[in-house]
Amino acid sequence: IIAAGNPILAITTKDSSLAELIDQFQNGKIFVQNDIQGMCEFILQLANNSQLLSELSKQSLIAAQKFTSANARKYFEIYK
Repeated sequence: IIAAGNPILAITTKDSSLAELIDQFQNGKIFVQNDIQGMCEFILQLANNSQLLSELSKQSLIAAQKFTSANARKYFEIYK
């Protein structure tokens, strides 16, 4: 998803690894499971604010550069 330059709408806890990545790269927003209203508002913001969409997309592409297949193999070896 990030390699395609898509902003992230994450349903996760604020202390998750995914939340840490979104916070680090500023490429999306984190929501708790039942925050349907917040998720809808975020989607509408992206649809109506091309500058926000562009910025989050740019940040996703930057984040994607950190996650290569070589790095994935390293993580796999660590957690094997």
